[in-house]
Amino acid sequence: MARMGLSTIGVKLGIAIESIAGTMPSTFKHYENCYSVGGSTNEADTIDVTPLEENIARRYAKGLGDSGGSKTIGFFLDGPGGIIDDWNALKTASEAARADGKATWGEVWFPGAKYAYFFTFEPGALPLSDVEVAAAAQLEISCVVNEEKGWMEGIEPTA
Repeated sequence: MARMGLSTIGVKLGIAIESIAGTMPSTFKHYENCYSVGGSTNEADTIDVTPLEENIARRYAKGLGDSGGSKTIGFFLDGPGGIIDDWNALKTASEAARADGKATWGEVWFPGAKYAYFFTFEPGALPLSDVEVAAAAQLEISCVVNEEKGWMEGIEPTA
């Protein structure tokens, strides 16, 4: 019997700050009203290692991986304080933790899956996204990704 693919229905964004520097948190807070989390490619650079005597084609070696260094996280604007209050509190706590050598972790959790995707990041400033007639109010926050941790056993984020 073929395995059924998962959808993004019910996916949760979880965020947590390390209690012990260098140690993945054991619980994650669910950040509600998230509608998108930017992906990553982890594409490796190529290094030209062609010797001068080569006369047919260039030669390449694998270089460092590059996830692009940023990730955009989208939220629907909610009130009265909602995501703006939550994000400002996260940004303040994250900056204080970074001063102590502790990272802020993000988790993209899929219901029904064993694994979730993890990354460490620095929360970005709150922008004003496009405002249009008869449209959902949204915030698209650009964050600096420190490290793509990858797929590991998931921890369901809670409120």
